[in-house]
Amino acid sequence: MSSDHSCMQNQDLFFNGKMILRQPLKGYRHAIDPVLLAHFCQPGIGDQVLDLGTGNGIIPVILAFRKKDITISAVEIQTELYQMALENISLNQLTDRVTVVNKDMRELPGIFPTASFDLVVSNPPYIKQAAGRINPDSQKAIARHEIKITLDELLKTAYAMMKSSGRFSVIFSANRMADLICKMRQHDIEPKRIRFVHARKTDDAKLVLVEGRKHGKEGLKTLAPVVIYDREEQYTDEINWMFHP
Repeated sequence: MSSDHSCMQNQDLFFNGKMILRQPLKGYRHAIDPVLLAHFCQPGIGDQVLDLGTGNGIIPVILAFRKKDITISAVEIQTELYQMALENISLNQLTDRVTVVNKDMRELPGIFPTASFDLVVSNPPYIKQAAGRINPDSQKAIARHEIKITLDELLKTAYAMMKSSGRFSVIFSANRMADLICKMRQHDIEPKRIRFVHARKTDDAKLVLVEGRKHGKEGLKTLAPVVIYDREEQYTDEINWMFHP
């Protein structure tokens, strides 16, 4: 797989230009998925948050911008994306509240204290390594396929890092929802909230947002769906709100 990425970047503005996010022109570029997850996960006052597989740091930057009283740790295995996450955190003057490490998330129990986070979030690879064509671009392949981390390994890490009764929020492929729910329960993370994501009101769901609780009791709340585009192929009011302060 090719891993030759130029240092060329583009710059996205969020929240009426108050937040800057850089990402590479080539290689892995985030879609709307992390924006949806940052809206869904709802950290509480004073929460310690951990982002597993932060990419260019978009989720920590959005959460820290919206919630002034939380602190966030994040991990990214790909060095180029880690460097970009550091740059985005610095550009948005969040270095006092957001920490990023360039590590394999499976090593986190030796880096951060275990059972120390109130909320763990992740926008992980959706596709099993053996399923479908693997992108020749290494950044895209690692972000989309379970090459560096499997769903089981992700959940094992989330469980280890969460406090008792801590929460885990994830965005995942809707066609693998059964895998996600079953494996969350196997790792003693009880699904508590679920929200399906539809590109248009008449389309099947392609993504699903799920929140679980460590050692949680049974009881799953299904929320109203997220619809991304309206009949004019413009963002719906809810999606537009996610991009504004």
